[in-house]
Amino acid sequence: MEGLRVGWEQRVNRRDFIKLLGVSGLAGATVGISIPVVKYIMPSIPKAHPYPITRLVWSDGRPVRVDELEVNKRYVFFYPLKSTPCFLVNLGDSNGVPVSVKVQVYITMTPLNEEPLVFKVKEGSVELTVPGYGRSYVVEGVGPHRSIVAYSAVC
Repeated sequence: MEGLRVGWEQRVNRRDFIKLLGVSGLAGATVGISIPVVKYIMPSIPKAHPYPITRLVWSDGRPVRVDELEVNKRYVFFYPLKSTPCFLVNLGDSNGVPVSVKVQVYITMTPLNEEPLVFKVKEGSVELTVPGYGRSYVVEGVGPHRSIVAYSAVC
């Protein structure tokens, strides 16, 4: 057998055809192995599942309204699990006047070295930057005075 005909004018002999098959198989195996290796070396970051939306209600079943929250009084609720206590606070100054809250937090926080964070009230608002690095985001209070915050007691 003289060789296979590819197209009208080019001939491929058996040796070149077998080399082509070998190189193609090797390339396919390399790609097939490299994808799992890359996934192993660089694992994907799992996406956080959002917690379910819930509504806070008083013991009689009425929804909690922001105008009903006393300033500087801590309200305890459990979220997202029945065993996870959280606090809801309408923050205010020492005179009971609500103050707005704005905190800049980083994705990765640096250790605080046992030094407490001190919130300073200036002209009816509190602003704080928590030490850290990476991408940052701003957390603000809600309500008419931007003074209502909630946080987990676990943290």
